[in-house]
Amino acid sequence: MIYTKVLTIEEGAAGHSVKDLLTAWYVPKHLRGKLRQSRGIEVNGKWVSTAHVLEKGDELKLTFDEEDFEKQGPYPANSKDKVPVVFENEDFLVVNKPAGMKMHAHSVTEEDTLLNYVTADLKKRGVMSLGQPASAYMTHRLDRDTSGLVIIGKNPLVVPIINRLIKEKKVVKKYHALVSGGFTENSGVFDAPIGRDPQDDRLRTVMPIEDGGQSACTTYQVIADYPELQSSLLELTLHTGRMHQLRVHLASSKHAIVGDELYGGAPASRLLLQATELVLPVPFGWYGEQWAWSLDDAFVQEYLKTK
Repeated sequence: MIYTKVLTIEEGAAGHSVKDLLTAWYVPKHLRGKLRQSRGIEVNGKWVSTAHVLEKGDELKLTFDEEDFEKQGPYPANSKDKVPVVFENEDFLVVNKPAGMKMHAHSVTEEDTLLNYVTADLKKRGVMSLGQPASAYMTHRLDRDTSGLVIIGKNPLVVPIINRLIKEKKVVKKYHALVSGGFTENSGVFDAPIGRDPQDDRLRTVMPIEDGGQSACTTYQVIADYPELQSSLLELTLHTGRMHQLRVHLASSKHAIVGDELYGGAPASRLLLQATELVLPVPFGWYGEQWAWSLDDAFVQEYLKTK
């Protein structure tokens, strides 16, 4: 199976070599090596080396073999549910994951996950990506009980690019949560280390570094106070990516997320935590280009109507 990425060189990228662009786009080093070895780089229909300097309007074509990429999936198509699509281009989708939906299967018998549903939708619509039928590729996760914005790759080339953008903290992810209690400060930081709960493998807990905890940092800002409900709406930003980080930091500070059964939150029909804002540098774009998506707080407003 052959994958081809075709790009038209814009003014900002003109004057740079193919190597410059591949590096700026975070195409992994081993894939750049594969392109050189297989003569997989063409400009205006002619093979060139990575040293070739590009001009505005050039058509750059990159050709990869399926064997060049790390394997993921495939995830069997399941059309029993549909995930709302917030954004889509040739390389990836941003979807709004419902609360209670698993991201991916943990066994071969599971087919009721977000990636199964996205796979079915892509197949039904006959979507193509890099010259092949698009598939669903995971780039990052949300807890099963958390709703909100998730990036799903449509081809194996974009996955390591998005993963590196996330690893280098160039992707901004913000969450909104309704939590118990009020705050004396409108903003602050939770930075207690987090480790595996020795009593329950499903859970994480605040734990000193010397006992096996890992550094963790969450910043918060109060969006709204609900004193009559003894609760607050927060905007939360992850600066590290520990499992259950937001839930653990808030519970350990006596502000457990409403609906969090695992960490002692006040009762609700769901966990009131949503990945609300996502900012992503444009894959295959030029320096400084970004896309941003956001959701409203309807998930909180629905809960408040019941009070």
